[in-house]
Amino acid sequence: MSNKQASIMMSIRPTWCAAIADGRKHVEVRRTCPNRVVLPVKVLVY
Repeated sequence: MSNKQASIMMSIRPTWCAAIADGRKHVEVRRTCPNRVVLPVKVLVY
């Protein structure tokens, strides 16, 4: 079993990023899904 964890970088607008951090927004819906991602995944926001 591998200890590696997949990472994804997502660009999120500052308004939505603040709402996520405050807990007002819980889900970010995208039209496309990254290929070959195995859960669990770490999401890096920029």
